[in-house]
Amino acid sequence: MARAADMPGWIRAARPADVPHIVRMIRGLATHEGRPELAVCTEAAIASALFGTPARAEAVILLDDSLARDPVGGPPVRHDAIVGYAWFYILVPTFTARPVLYLEDLFVDAAARGRGLGGRFMAWLAAEAIERGCVGVEWTVREDNPRAIAFYESLGAVRKTGALAYRLSDSNLERLAHGASPDTSGPQSVRAELSGTDS
Repeated sequence: MARAADMPGWIRAARPADVPHIVRMIRGLATHEGRPELAVCTEAAIASALFGTPARAEAVILLDDSLARDPVGGPPVRHDAIVGYAWFYILVPTFTARPVLYLEDLFVDAAARGRGLGGRFMAWLAAEAIERGCVGVEWTVREDNPRAIAFYESLGAVRKTGALAYRLSDSNLERLAHGASPDTSGPQSVRAELSGTDS
């Protein structure tokens, strides 16, 4: 993560005290996408992912500029200044063996949309990726979200094609892990495509 002193005033690294707010916004994102039943994360699970040993992801908090600083120059951030979050981590694709910064979630509260915060964040994330030696930033977007698609493509992002994302989970994961016979009619080699969809 960039040093706090190098981060603009409208963004900061997530702190343990932010976990309840992050959970609230994750549920807000799931509701916005029409899938509220999928947001089953707990505060304990989020805290472990972000602040456990090892940490498995990173998050930043997005702040409303108009609320983030005390008028007389006091410390920033009242809790009502938190208007969004982003969740990301590093992947290393084998074909290049060079790191990519993967953006899992970007969410801005409805009341704070339309102020350019998403665009500013993506510019910050691009700079953060370069600072870390990453060759790019990747993410997924739902096909039924044309506004998000248009926004990302306006930034110069190029849509990836030619691969399907798979997930093995729940009872299927348990069955395979505990000795289910594989389907030997499948391909002789498999290239796994990692995806952060349906978070």
